[in-house]
Formats: sequence, C-alpha cells, structure tokens
Amino acid sequence: MRGYFSKKDKKVIIKIMAGLGNQMFQYATGRGLSDKKDCSLWLDTFTFKHDRSFNRTFLLDKYNIKYDQIFDSDTFSIKKYAKPIFNLIKKKSISTVKEPLNDEYKKEVFRKNVLTGKQVYKIQTDFDFNKTVELDGFWQSEEYFSNIKEDICKELTLKVNAVSKQKMKILDNIKQTNSSVCIGVRRYSDTTRHFKQDEDYYSEAIEFISKKITKPVFYVFSIEADWVRDNINFRNHEVKYVDPTEDPCEDLELIRACSHFIISNSSYYWWGAYLAENKGKIVIAPKQGWVVENPVPENWFTL
Repeated sequence: MRGYFSKKDKKVIIKIMAGLGNQMFQYATGRGLSDKKDCSLWLDTFTFKHDRSFNRTFLLDKYNIKYDQIFDSDTFSIKKYAKPIFNLIKKKSISTVKEPLNDEYKKEVFRKNVLTGKQVYKIQTDFDFNKTVELDGFWQSEEYFSNIKEDICKELTLKVNAVSKQKMKILDNIKQTNSSVCIGVRRYSDTTRHFKQDEDYYSEAIEFISKKITKPVFYVFSIEADWVRDNINFRNHEVKYVDPTEDPCEDLELIRACSHFIISNSSYYWWGAYLAENKGKIVIAPKQGWVVENPVPENWFTL
C-alpha cells in the first residue's frame, strides 16, 4: 500500500477491466490525463481476479505501454473491521471519477453511481487535482487522449510478434493489397446491455465502400461467421473468413493490417481500425450502440 495514499506523489489511477479493446481505452485515457497533468500513472488490475464470467486477463503487458506501477488494489489485505478507516482515508486523499455514459446504456446497465449529463470530456479540466485521481469506466473516446494520440498508437504495438505461422500467410495477403476491407461483426447476445447491428447496417456499409474502392476484398473477423454467410450480401465481391484464435492480440494484428474497415459497435474493432496505419483508410462505424455519446472520430463515416 506504500505510496497509494501519498500526498506528495499525485497520480492517476486507472481501473483496467474487460476485454482488450476496453483495456486499450482505459490505458489511453489514463496516459492522456497523466501526461496532461504531469503526474505518475498507476494501472489497477484487481477486476481480473473476479472475472469469473468471461475469464478475461490483463493483456496490456504485451504492449509497449508506459506506466509507473501495475498493482492489484485487492492485495491490500484490509481486515473487515478496518474497512471503514481505509475508505475514509481514501475519500480524503483520492478523487474517484466515474465515466459519464450514454443515457440509454446508463439507464439499462448502471443505474447508480455514474455522473449525469453529456459532458463526457470534463475529466480533462474539471476536477480537484490536489488529490490523486482514480478513473473508473470504459472511456471509449479519442478525446480522452487527443493530446498524445500519436504516442498512444506507438505504445499500443506489441513487444513481440504475436502472429503464428498459420496466420502469417493471411497477414501477408492482407498487406499485399490496398483494397482489403475488414468486416468486424459482433452480435451481442445480451441486448439489454448492447445494441445489436442488423444486416441492413452491414449491407449499406458494403454498398457505400464498394463505390469508393476498386475490387474490394472483404475479410470477415467474427465468431458468428455463419450469421454473416446467411445474412450479409457482399455484392459478388471476394470474401475471406478469418477464423478467430484464442489470442485477441494476434487477431488484432490481422485486423489492423487491413486497409479499410466496416465495424460494429465494439471497442475491439474500434481499435483495430484506429491503429491501422493506412493514411487513406475508410472507416465506417454505426451511429448507435456505443457506451458513450461521441466515440467515433470525426474522419470516420457513420451509418
């Protein structure tokens, strides 16, 4: 616990949770704020110990991220009778900022303990920085790290190549053409928490991008490939289905190698498109279904 409540070392503590896409947003937001306020960055990974539903793990250590400390706040071994004292000290020394969410998402999922209103970027300026700041949320917007977005793209590169020999041929094929289009399809089973994009969205996006690219080759990244085959009309263009692996980092390397993108309302596919190096990339994203109000960069198309 040494340094956690330190008044001399003001810090940004960011809770890291959920899948790779959300972890990237959380890291980028914490990095952006710590850079802007010139203070240290701590990554709190305690949630993975309790993720029994999805068994997700901390994946950012595979990337060239910059931080001061990775820690698990659950390791503080606080006796039950000491909890009130711990919480009181924390309240006085740490400002906890919870993310303002999209109104519909907030209504369905997080009924309590969230900021209200649509000022989704107020953390950049409007809080008490006489204390350490703890950020709790998904933070799915480029605006949270716009001050260092070039640095973020460099840091979210793998330390070691994650692409297997089996997938290397696919990667080479994707890189050999400037007409490769990633189709990132995620159809959420829990529609009370997530908006599900239907076939009309993908069909409209395919029609749109087909008018801008000569002979597009569509690469489908989805665990629901059968639904894609049965429901999406690719207008006689070449289509290749990429089987997902057990490693989301490997799959993301293939996704980000594509030249253009049609994505669902998924933080994972968002980062695949965002990290792609093609300067002339076309990215089509849905208007609906995101956790926050404004997640789509201005130079992307929305349908």
